[in-house]
Amino acid sequence: MKDFLQEIFDYHLEQKILDLKQVPGYHARAVRLSRCYEQLHQSMGLDFADRLSGLEGEQRYQENLACFRCGFRLAGQLFRELRL
Repeated sequence: MKDFLQEIFDYHLEQKILDLKQVPGYHARAVRLSRCYEQLHQSMGLDFADRLSGLEGEQRYQENLACFRCGFRLAGQLFRELRL
């Protein structure tokens, strides 16, 4: 079964309609995170840092998708209430 909300979410990400890099403070957090990964790479090795980065990316994707779903449902709820 297709997950239409995930398809819409992915489309918005791919087309830069939903650009998560525009979230306030994104770049400052990205710089701090990059520095942490550099230290982690030096102490634990590249393989560990890559695995951790992949897991964190997957977690962030799922969290963002969950927020997108919630927002979509809230919008639908508002439309239903406005029509009454």
